[in-house]
Parts: sequence; structure tokens; C-alpha cells
Amino acid sequence: MKRFTFLFAIGVFSLNAAFAQTAQPLYPVALGAIHCADKVSVTIGESKAHHGQYDIMIGKAHYVAERIPTESGAVKLEDKQHGIVWLQMSNKSMLFNEKLAKRLATDCQSEAQKTVQKAMDAPPATTSAKP
Repeated sequence: MKRFTFLFAIGVFSLNAAFAQTAQPLYPVALGAIHCADKVSVTIGESKAHHGQYDIMIGKAHYVAERIPTESGAVKLEDKQHGIVWLQMSNKSMLFNEKLAKRLATDCQSEAQKTVQKAMDAPPATTSAKP
């Protein structure tokens, strides 16, 4: 019985590791200029100098970030050297500095995120019951 439990545990671990490596991201990274609260703008682009990474620009600051997998499927871009994190959900995004525990940009929305937000804010459809 101990051998079965051990082999079962190894199998589950292997399946979880394989799933984590092959899981597809749920949301695409929003690219371009994204407008945020307080008239702040963040620009996200695929890095030409660093394959598979993203350039994040806010004001005169420039960061190179890589995508970090998340369990929820939300987009997380991180520049570990500077502590910069871009967190993007379906309806809004934010940029913060983990090292300083400071938000750099909040309530950021691309056009696609604005569409999702409008759908979320719409009242639920009502159905009329027919006798």
C-alpha cells in the first residue's frame, strides 16, 4: 500500500507540473498606450531587444518585464530587478512597485477592458414570465 501511495503521489505531482508548463494564458497582454486614473498613461509593447519580454513605459521610466504565470489567468508582467509589476485583469489594470509598496498607475483600461467594464456595469437582463 505504501508503494501505491508513493507512486500515486509522484503521478499527481507529474501531472500538476506538466499542466503548469502547458497551461495557456487566459488573457492576452494589452499592448499600446493605456490610460489610467490621474491622467497617467502606461505603454506596453513587445520588447524588440529581449525576445518574449515586454517593455513597460510610464513617464520617462522604462522597464523590461517577463510574463509570470498566474493561477487565475490574469496577466502579470514583472521586472524583478526594479520590483515593477503590471497586473492586468479582464476589466482593468494597474502598475505598482513591489519594492516601494507603491502604486504607480491605477484604474488603467485599454479599449477592450472598457468594453468588458461596460458589460459588467450593465444591469442584468430581465425575463418576463409568460403564463
